[in-house]
Order: sequence, then C-alpha cells, then structure tokens
Amino acid sequence: MLAELSVCLAAFEVIKQTCAAGKDIISCGEQAAKYFDNKSQIQRKVNAGGTLKHTNDYEEFAALQRLQKMEMEWKEVLIYEGDPGAYNAFLQFQADCRRRREAAEKAELAKRIARQKKLVDIFQAFFVAIFGITGLVIAITVLVWMFF
Repeated sequence: MLAELSVCLAAFEVIKQTCAAGKDIISCGEQAAKYFDNKSQIQRKVNAGGTLKHTNDYEEFAALQRLQKMEMEWKEVLIYEGDPGAYNAFLQFQADCRRRREAAEKAELAKRIARQKKLVDIFQAFFVAIFGITGLVIAITVLVWMFF
C-alpha cells in the first residue's frame, strides 16, 4: 500500500505544479490516471481488510485521509486557478478512468473464466478418451477370451 500511496503523492505533486503553472488538467492526464488507478488499488486493499499482516487500521485510515485531503486541495486548485468548468471536467475524467478500470477488470475476469472453461473441456475430453480406450480394450479382451 505504501508503493501505491507514494505513486499517488508523486502524481498529485506533478498535477499541482502543472495547474499552478497555468496549464489545464488535460496536459497532465497520464499523471491523473496513475493517481486514480493507485487510489482505487488502495481503496480496494483497505476494503479487503488490508494487504499485509503487519499493516494496521490506522495506517490504512491515514492513507485514505491523506488522499481525501489531496483531492480537496486539488478541487480548490481547479476551481480557483483552472479554467471555468475545470472541476466538472475533472469529475468527468475521474468517472471515465473508473469505467475504463472496471471494464478492464471485467475483461480480465472473462478471459480467466474462458481459460478455466477451456481447461475443463480439455480434461473432460482426455478422460472420455481414456475411458473409451479402456472400455474398448476390455471389450476386445472379453471377445478374445470368449472365442479363443
């Protein structure tokens, strides 16, 4: 979780400097995407009950509070120093990032399920073939014993 938090902090600093220099949020889209992806990972890990045995609840809480504070600061920068509608564009960008992330996760899950189904089909075909061959060998053995 510390690695994700440090990526969020670095991305936030780049975005803050970019906005302070008078550029708009679009010019730092890659950093914003990194921020949102890592923030999502942190939230997912906290919701899952932590990542490591030695992490404690306070550390997770502090990380989320720090991210919330950064977003409030980001909101102020966008509202007061950005173009009109920059904060609304930011919210739209954040929603788009979340949708892309969820779509990628669903695609990965579908790919994993398809791979598992393919493996099950291969094992079923293998066992059907083995049992078929075994049955054929037994039938031939019985026929040989009956007629000879």
